[in-house]
Amino acid sequence: VKILLMQIYIYVHESRVQLFFKGQSVQYGMKNWWFYIMPLNGITPDLAGIISINGFYNGARFFKAHRSEAEYKKFMIWLQKQRFEEVKTGKSVRVDPFKIYPLDAVTRGYVDEVLFKTDGFGGDIDIGFAYSLLRYNPEGQLEQQVPEVPLLIVHGENNRLHPLSEAQSLYQKYPGDKTLHIIPGAGHTEWMCDDCKPFQKLVSTLLTWLESKVVT
Repeated sequence: VKILLMQIYIYVHESRVQLFFKGQSVQYGMKNWWFYIMPLNGITPDLAGIISINGFYNGARFFKAHRSEAEYKKFMIWLQKQRFEEVKTGKSVRVDPFKIYPLDAVTRGYVDEVLFKTDGFGGDIDIGFAYSLLRYNPEGQLEQQVPEVPLLIVHGENNRLHPLSEAQSLYQKYPGDKTLHIIPGAGHTEWMCDDCKPFQKLVSTLLTWLESKVVT
C-alpha cells in the first residue's frame, strides 16, 4: 500500500489503513507537487479520515498574503493578460510556477538545493494553475462537501510559505473531530527528510493518530 504525503490532503481509506497495519510497506514522497489541488467533491463515501500537512485553505487569501495590495493588483492584471493571450492564440500559456506561487527564503533554499536536484522536478506550468489556486477554498466547502470524519492538521510553527494561521483557521472551522499538531521550529519543507528528527516524530504522530482515530 502506498500513502503519499502531500502538502494538502492525504485521503485515508479503511482498507488502506488495515493493510498498513498488517505490515505492508508505506512509501511517501512529493511528485508533481504543483498538481496537489484536489476538489472536495472528489471525496469518496468510504473516506475514513483526512490528514492535512502544511497546507493553505483559501487560495485568494494565500495570494494576498504574499503580495502587497499594489503587487496583488499588478499580478491580477498580468494574469488577465496571459489569459487573453491564450484566447487570442488558442495556445496554452506556460510560465514559471514560482511567478504564481512565490516562495519564502527558507523554502526557496530547500527547493534550489534539494528538489531541483530530483529527477522530474521543475519546468514551466500552465497558467491555469493560477486560477485553480484562486478558486481553491476548502474552508468554504466544509459543511457541504466533507463528511464528519476525523481530521489531523499538521503545520510547521515557523512556516513562512503557508502561515500557521492557515492551519488555525481550518481547525476553527472544521465541524467534525479534529486535531491540530504544530511542529516546533519547523518551516514548510526543510524538515521533510528521512533522517530529520521532526519528520521521524511526525511519522510517530501519524501512527498514533491513525490507531486512535481511524482504525477500529
